[in-house]
Amino acid sequence: MRTSDERIAALHARAGEIRKKDRAIKTNLARISATAACACFIIALALFMPQISSQSIAGTHNGTLPPETTPGGLYGSIFTDTAYLGYVVIGIVAFLLGAALTMFLFRLKKWQVNMDREDEIV
Repeated sequence: MRTSDERIAALHARAGEIRKKDRAIKTNLARISATAACACFIIALALFMPQISSQSIAGTHNGTLPPETTPGGLYGSIFTDTAYLGYVVIGIVAFLLGAALTMFLFRLKKWQVNMDREDEIV
């Protein structure tokens, strides 16, 4: 037979295990949903950005730039008169989202480890 103190200690240990399991499920759900949201955003951006950039170029005098901007207005811009701008923007946004997602997942994992330590102490 167990004493009352042993039963209470076992009860607290089991409650800590349940909290840890619930927290693990929630953090895994957050990881999966954040990754899926970023992937969906990148895919949507990849599908629609080339159409938007080609429409904006097509709207300027049959795909060419107006004559008043060609002589000296585009020296610093190498992507303005082509459809590559959409792909460059997609690449930059994908990199930034990947970096942000990595930082988010790293912090989430660190938070989960800290919470697990608190459960073991209590």
